[in-house]
Amino acid sequence: ELSSLYKRCDLFCLPSISKNEAFGLVMLEAMTYSKPIIATTIKGSGTSWVNLHDVSGLNVAPANPEALSSAIIKLTSDPELSNRLGRGGRKRYLSEFTDELMVHRILSV
Repeated sequence: ELSSLYKRCDLFCLPSISKNEAFGLVMLEAMTYSKPIIATTIKGSGTSWVNLHDVSGLNVAPANPEALSSAIIKLTSDPELSNRLGRGGRKRYLSEFTDELMVHRILSV
């Protein structure tokens, strides 16, 4: 069911307001489906590192519904940008976050 939902969505949004969202594993799931991401820039969190602004998606200020809304409108009204960011996310996932890469990096430490 989760796969079906990712396939049907236009973008993935992670509007966290706390650094408890330390990494944002769900963003990696969205990247595997080439979905552009909208996330929040939270100091002390890894969300902005996972979702590189203008590479795999857009990052906005937390607890700012106007910025979040603007980013959603920007991606849904610009299919070329949305597709470019989705492809960028998939490329980033393959180059940085596959299971094989993560295991290799952990073992090398």
